[in-house]
Amino acid sequence: MFRADVRFQLRHGFYLAYLLVTAAYVVVLRIVPTATRSALTVALVFSDASVLGFFFVGGSVLLERDQRVLESLFVTPLHITEYVLAKIASLALLSLAVSVAIVLIGYGVPRHPLIFVLGTLLGSVVAVLIGLLISTRARHLNGYFGLSFVYVPFFVLPVLHVSGLWTTPIVYLMPPYAALVLIAHGFFGGQWWQVLYGVLVQAVGIVVLFRMTNVWFRRYVVTRVGDA
Repeated sequence: MFRADVRFQLRHGFYLAYLLVTAAYVVVLRIVPTATRSALTVALVFSDASVLGFFFVGGSVLLERDQRVLESLFVTPLHITEYVLAKIASLALLSLAVSVAIVLIGYGVPRHPLIFVLGTLLGSVVAVLIGLLISTRARHLNGYFGLSFVYVPFFVLPVLHVSGLWTTPIVYLMPPYAALVLIAHGFFGGQWWQVLYGVLVQAVGIVVLFRMTNVWFRRYVVTRVGDA
C-alpha cells in the first residue's frame, strides 16, 4: 500500500510540487540576512511540515475517490488502519525528507538535529491525520478547502502566539504548537521539559486523531463506497 501510494503521488505531480517548493525555500534562505535565517528556517520548516502534508493528503484521497480507486481497495482484505498508515508514511516521510533538504542546503546543520527531525516528523504525522479527517467529510476539492478553514487555526494560532501578535493559552494543547516548540528547540536549544512537552502533546494528539480517522473513514467513506 505504501508503494502504491508513492506511485500514485509521483504520477499526479506531488513530488514535482515538493521539488519546486524546496527550491523556492532554499533560494529564500540563501538571500536573507544571516541574523534572521534561523527564525525564518523554523517558520518555513513548520509551514512545510504542516500545510503541505495537510493539503496534499486531501488531494490524494479525493483523487482516489474521483478515480474510483477506493471501490477497488475496500473490497479486498485491506484494513482501514493499513490504508491510513500508508498515507501517513508516504506523506510524512516525504515532508520530512523535503524539510531536511531545505535545512541542510539553505541553512546548514541545526544545533540539535535529532530533535529537529523528531519535531518535523511528528508535526507531519499530525498534519496528515487532520487532513485525512477532513477528507472523510468532503466529496470534492472545493468542499475540502471549505472545511479546511475550520482547522486552519490549529496551524495559524501557534505562529501568532510565538510571534507575539496574538497570544492565548489554548495553543499549549495544540499538537502543531508542540511541533513548533520541538522544531525551534532543534535550532535554538532550550529546556529539557520543552522536548518532553512537545513529544507528549503530539503523541496524545496522534493517538486521538488516528482513532478518529479510523472511525470516520469507516463511517463516511467505506460504508458509502459506490454511492452516486
